[in-house]
Amino acid sequence: MVTKFTEFSLRFDRKNQIEPNDSTSTGLIEIRMYFDGKASYKSTGYRVTPDQWNKKKNVPKVDLMLRNIQTLISEYQTFESEFRAIHKKIPNIPYEVNCKNHVHELVENFCTMITDLYLRYIYFTHAKEFLLTIIIFVLAFIIL
Repeated sequence: MVTKFTEFSLRFDRKNQIEPNDSTSTGLIEIRMYFDGKASYKSTGYRVTPDQWNKKKNVPKVDLMLRNIQTLISEYQTFESEFRAIHKKIPNIPYEVNCKNHVHELVENFCTMITDLYLRYIYFTHAKEFLLTIIIFVLAFIIL
């Protein structure tokens, strides 16, 4: 099975807020995150004029701004890779009960569900709140 990763790209003035005849009007630069047929957008906090945007390369012409945006994208990619690595390291829990296969299947389904939730919704929420929710679910699952 091929592992899919989130695709990142930049969008300039996605909501068409720049006035056509105003040279001082600025547009927002957003990061487009595409995964499993769904796209979400995250603001970079940067605004530029059309003259400061390279349409061919789809990046800002300001070098410092471009480096900061690339660093932000790199942090998203690192977070996704680390989450996947942690998910793979979850050990199989040994059970000495008659329903060993059933319990093992429940654990696998639970882990898969958490991974799917992350991959689909992490960019729509705050990461800290999401991770806290996962910890609560895991603790509740272990206690039960």
